[in-house]
Amino acid sequence: MHQWQRKNRSNGQKPLYTFEEINGTTLRVTRDNNGVIFKRDFSIGHRFVTYNGLPVEMVALNPDSKHQEHGYYLIVREITSTGLGRKTDVSAQNQIDKLYFNQSDSSDFTSSSELKNDDVFIEGAVKKVIVNQYERDPKARKACIEHYGIKCNICNFDFSKIYGSYGEGFIEVHHVKPLNEIKSSYTVDPINDLIPVCSNCHSVLHRGKISLTIDEMKSIIERV
Repeated sequence: MHQWQRKNRSNGQKPLYTFEEINGTTLRVTRDNNGVIFKRDFSIGHRFVTYNGLPVEMVALNPDSKHQEHGYYLIVREITSTGLGRKTDVSAQNQIDKLYFNQSDSSDFTSSSELKNDDVFIEGAVKKVIVNQYERDPKARKACIEHYGIKCNICNFDFSKIYGSYGEGFIEVHHVKPLNEIKSSYTVDPINDLIPVCSNCHSVLHRGKISLTIDEMKSIIERV
């Protein structure tokens, strides 16, 4: 087992990374930022998009890369239209950071409660609904997840534990400030105005004419 901590802050954090080799085919990476724990396994044959946007397949662990100054690297091959291409290595700590902060645009998902401000829906040719885009601001979303973590902050649901690598880094972000208080000059506070939630909790929060508060939702779950 190998540990490595960033000397300089990245995205405002200096987490401690623990790298544990499992059965010679899997590297378990634990990201610990002041007690906020985030774990992911990287296994041979696992395909993913790297933090710099390169589609790859993991082909081996790289135990020789363990170094106090560099952390741990995975050996991967680039995925091409004809198969696997050139071999390279990928920083395991940068890759888990990508998943933690959900920086991949391709993993972004729009739900019924996270609509763009120019989306218009017409019902019976009479009713028009426009929903704001404040919780969709990528910088605010990133800062929110950086502060609260990638799990649902109401029921603790973790998409990766149910959907594996396909759910890694996915979470929705709920806007806790009532929409009627938001003006055109409004600046979102990612800590006080946003919170990561799962799709189920997000839908129930917005189910009524007046959205439930986070505390109300937690009370409902505790009673059940």
